[in-house]
Amino acid sequence: MTPAEPDPHLRLATDFVRVPLAGARTLAGTEQLLFTDEVDAALGDLVLALLQDGELLAALRAERRRLLLRECRSRGAPSAFDRVPELAGMTAGATAALIDRVYGRQSGAPTLTTLQQVIALQIDLASSLPEGVDNGGPLHNLGLSLHARFALTGQHADLALTVAVAEQAVDLAPPGHPARANRLVSMGKVYLDCHETFNDAEALDDAEAAFDEAQKLMARPGP
Repeated sequence: MTPAEPDPHLRLATDFVRVPLAGARTLAGTEQLLFTDEVDAALGDLVLALLQDGELLAALRAERRRLLLRECRSRGAPSAFDRVPELAGMTAGATAALIDRVYGRQSGAPTLTTLQQVIALQIDLASSLPEGVDNGGPLHNLGLSLHARFALTGQHADLALTVAVAEQAVDLAPPGHPARANRLVSMGKVYLDCHETFNDAEALDDAEAAFDEAQKLMARPGP
């Protein structure tokens, strides 16, 4: 029996993921017809297959590349790859889309396995944004997931990591930043867990200070 020919669209989609970004830029910029709707759909199927196999970071890379190629094709030029703010937005969008898919595969509260997958994606995002792009939002989301994991595991190491990430997210939202109040509330909750876990009076003081500042910020009238 003659083996079936592999789907050429899937093969090309796989090539788009494997080649370096410069290669994908060349393919999309000089051979725009290669990235057809069929290849786009095949690349989406590849992302789903990688998710089902538990290859979270590979799925993330594939989804990012898919969005980049779409943007490049829509503009009709490879210059889309050089627009750092838009690239950062597409990177965050790809991660958020995959996180939604991971959460969508279960019902009820997140399991430890789900949180581990989400945390892996969030760490990848927070560490891969271009220099100069504010990664406070991704860090805050990572802190929320780490805090949720601590609630499941009770591991002191998880709580210590949560504190470090929450504090960094607040540091990246100085006074006047619109997200500061929300991040202060999250940090205050983490400090409360530190107080309850270690009977740490200083942590309780830190929690009260964070909540107090957040409350004052929320009470301010808008512009």
